[in-house]
Amino acid sequence: MWHTFNCHNFAETFRHCVYEEMRDPALTECWANISFVYDDTHTRAWSIIHLEHSIDYSKRPEWGICEIVPLIIEKMKQNDIEMLAEIRRALKILHQKHDDQSAI
Repeated sequence: MWHTFNCHNFAETFRHCVYEEMRDPALTECWANISFVYDDTHTRAWSIIHLEHSIDYSKRPEWGICEIVPLIIEKMKQNDIEMLAEIRRALKILHQKHDDQSAI
């Protein structure tokens, strides 16, 4: 889970919009959605890290504990899918603006 924290750094890029093109209001929703889903991924990664430290492996873990990890990972996968959809949406917006400007 420690390696998933790059999602936090990735989302920071869109939270701060250091490039002028990124500050376009048409992209605000895309960036907010990326921030939201990757904040969720970051939190879920911490959940698994804390869970791993809480399990006493000398005893058989409860079924609910074993069940929660794949559910969290599946949600993280869905977050990646949503993030990619937002990137594609943003690229479509940028390409459309570029095409509109080229037509002028």
